[in-house]
Amino acid sequence: MEDKMLDIPFDSIEHHGNVMTQVRQFEREIEHYSDVIFGRKEAPISSGISTMYEISVAYYARAKEIEMYCKKFESGIDIGKTKHPLYKFRTGQLNVFIEMIKELTKLGSRRITVAQMMLQEDLRDQL
Repeated sequence: MEDKMLDIPFDSIEHHGNVMTQVRQFEREIEHYSDVIFGRKEAPISSGISTMYEISVAYYARAKEIEMYCKKFESGIDIGKTKHPLYKFRTGQLNVFIEMIKELTKLGSRRITVAQMMLQEDLRDQL
């Protein structure tokens, strides 16, 4: 079995046009990731016990990239930043998604650790 990183075609982040259009695109992207996480849509990979971990790490990294974009954009806003749609998205939906995916990453890591411990135990029993 070949070890391969999760290959997900993330779109590059570029600000074009209306901010609300960008926010809606981010919302749809995160909604898609949530659907995968909760099993409503098929996962882009299926590599056994490490699937949850790999997917959650990739989605976490993407969410942090979106957060970085939002913060960069917000740094150019002089007045009323807290009322800006991108700020509201970042501190609301995106923040919740980041916290959720961080916990799934931990859970995925624990599942791998338990599987490794069970494998080691089986090997010891065979000796």
